Parts: sequence; structure tokens; C-alpha cells
Amino acid sequence: MKQVKNKINQWLTGLSFAGLVVFSGASYSAPGLLEVYQMAAIHDSTLAQARTELEADQQQLVQARSLLLPKINAQAGFAYPDIERNQNRQTLGLRLDQPLFNREAFSLFDEATIRTNLAQMQYDTVVQNLMTRVSQAYFDLLLAQQTLSFAQSREAAEKIQWERAQAALEVGLASRTDVLQTRSAYDLAMADRIEAKNNVDISQEALRRLTGQPVLQVQTLPLEQSIQPDARLIREAEQAGLINEFSQNLAVQIAAEQQRLAEQGIITRKADRWFDVNLSLSHTRTECGGSDRDPLLCRSGDNTEVSINATLPLYQGGLTSSRIDEARLRSQTAMTAVREAREQASLDTRVSLRNLERGQARVNALREAVKSNEAFLEAAEEGYRVGLRNLIDVVTARANLFNAQNNLAQAMQALVLEQLRLKQVLGQLHPDDLAQVDLLLAAP
Repeated sequence: MKQVKNKINQWLTGLSFAGLVVFSGASYSAPGLLEVYQMAAIHDSTLAQARTELEADQQQLVQARSLLLPKINAQAGFAYPDIERNQNRQTLGLRLDQPLFNREAFSLFDEATIRTNLAQMQYDTVVQNLMTRVSQAYFDLLLAQQTLSFAQSREAAEKIQWERAQAALEVGLASRTDVLQTRSAYDLAMADRIEAKNNVDISQEALRRLTGQPVLQVQTLPLEQSIQPDARLIREAEQAGLINEFSQNLAVQIAAEQQRLAEQGIITRKADRWFDVNLSLSHTRTECGGSDRDPLLCRSGDNTEVSINATLPLYQGGLTSSRIDEARLRSQTAMTAVREAREQASLDTRVSLRNLERGQARVNALREAVKSNEAFLEAAEEGYRVGLRNLIDVVTARANLFNAQNNLAQAMQALVLEQLRLKQVLGQLHPDDLAQVDLLLAAP
């Protein structure tokens, strides 16, 4: 998992606008999934907020470390011990304080280390969520494009059928009913095409919201493309489900780290009962002035002082005990959250595995359905020409073919997205996986 995080961080760090010139050029080229993700990684406000939040949280470690380091202060003063005699005293000093033993400070540093790790995990979660959000939006537009393409083809075919029926009516080879049926089918196809075009526009806007620039068209997923789930990924998911071990799942890692933080909080609160030992070193230079100086009121010279002080809290009004009890209760809450995260990861894994298994079977069935509907449409058209079929058979066959093609496209895309979701559940989702998806796509 650490290697995956490092690769993601290196990939995001090296991201630039240089590779995105194709989107602003005069000749538009349909981008792949990885290219769109690159655009979103630069523009997405959620990721930008997470990045600055991570940098801010990392400062907590610097602040906690400062409690263990020496503190140096300069002091300067000017006083009149005796105004009537015009006597004045000028002081200039330097003071160093160094904690020798402070159990609370050490515990707070450990807390800050855990908080930094937690912030990194939360940032990695946002990165993976962006990949899934972009993938979903990309395939929403892809499906809308394919649905529009199917609807346009159907509309064109229904229009030709209607025109043929009109021509046949004029020469007495068709009835008025045939014309009405073909006209009705053409109107419905036109309505489907208008709805499909509207869905394309909506999907384009959703993708533009993520990328910050228009994505007019994306690459397509051919219906004949073979999609095989990653066998290694499925084995790992099954094994993780058997032993209920999801150590790479980011939600589980975050819950576990929050439990560590809560347990460390108990140690920090108990440290309030320990003594503190501090070393102090100071050097002061005093200069006296005035017309009638009194050495009892002011004496010039240097003074160096070294001291070691120990402080032991005896009673704080019950505050320390209450804080310890609070920390213990929060630790119990965090422990329950870890169990919940593991159970959710287990459920998500089982659901993804079933979706992949049955999704693959559904794709195979729909692929056969497309073939059978194509053959049925061809037979219906031929039967209508020779008088063995009526026109309603042709209209129904064409509508069934359109639905089968659309359902197949949707099932294929759902299968690809489900595999990405499973990788996210297992904590293995990386931009390289989006590049692998691009291998399945083709230019429109």
C-alpha cells in the first residue's frame, strides 16, 4: 500500500499542463479516461482543498516538536529606581529554557505523528475518490453518447420505414394502418433521440464540472470488445473476504489510525500527573546611570544564572481524571469504528465480487441477445417484404434491438466501473488502472 501511495504522490507531483495541450487545440481529439483524470487532478476543488489541508496538518508535527526544543528569549528594560536622584537602570538579557523531562510533550509529539499519518490517508482517500468520480462521469458521458448513436440510427431507420410505407400507400401496396404504425414508431424514435441528446449535454456539464474545461466527446467502448475481470484481483478479494483482512483499505486504515490516536490520547492525559523538569540558563547585563547613583538601588555588572526546576501537579480539581475518562471513552468509540470499517469493506468486497461475476454473465447474455435481435430484425424485414410478416413485427424487432444494444453498452461499462471500485475497496486503485481502461476504448 505504501508503494501505491508513493506512486500516486509522485504522479500528482509531476502533473503539469504540458500534456493537456490537445484539449485546447483547434482539432479536438476525444480524450481517454486517464487524460480526463489528469485534467480533473489539476482543476478539482475537492482535491485542491485536501492538498492544502494535508500541508496544514503536517505543521502540527513541527509545532509538537517545538515543545521538545529549547526556547530562547531576549529581554531589555529601562527603569528609574529613584526618580528624585535621576537614577536609572538599563538591563539587557538572554534566557534559554530547555525541557529535560516532559512526558506530556513527548506524548503530544507522538499524537502529532499519528495525526500526520492520518492526514496523509485522508488525502489518499480523496485522490482515489476523484478517480472513481471521474470514471463514473466519463462512462456516464460514454453511455449517453452510445445511446444517442443508437437512437439516431433507429430514428433514421424508422424514418425510412415511414417514407416507404407512404410510398407504398400511394400505389396501393400498403394500408393506412401501416403508415400510422411507421409514423408512430418514427415519432417515438425521435423522442428517444431528443432525450438521448439531452443526456449527452447533462453528462458533458457534469464532466466539465470536474475538469474545468469542456469535454465534448470521449472515446467509445465497442460492443464487441472483450472484457475479462482481473483474475488476480478477484483471488485477492476472495482471500481478503475469507480472513476478513482489509489492511490496505483506506477506510479501515483511517479508522485504525484514529483508534491509535485515541489510545495515545489516554497516554497524553495520564501524563498530566507526571512531573516536569526544565533547565533554565540566563545572562543579564545591567548598567546604572544618573547624577547620584546609589549602589543599593542599582549595581552595574553581569549576572549569569543556571537553574533546574521540577514541577509536580498535586491536585487540579478533578480535571485530569475527567480528561482520562473522556479519552478512554473516545478510544472505545474508535475501536467500534474500526470494526464497522472492516465490516463495510467486507460487504463492499462481496458485493463487488457478485457484481463482477453476474455482470460478466449478463454481458455474455446481452451480447447473444443483440445477435439474436439483429437476426430477428433481418428476418422480420425480409418477411414483411414477401408478405409473411406485418409491419408491427418490424417495428417491434427494431425497438428490441435498440434496447438490447443499449443494455449491453450499459452492462459492459458497469463491469469496467465495478472492477475499479473493487480495486478501491482493496486499496489498490492507481492512475495506471485508468490507463489500463483506456486500452479497452477506441476512437469514436
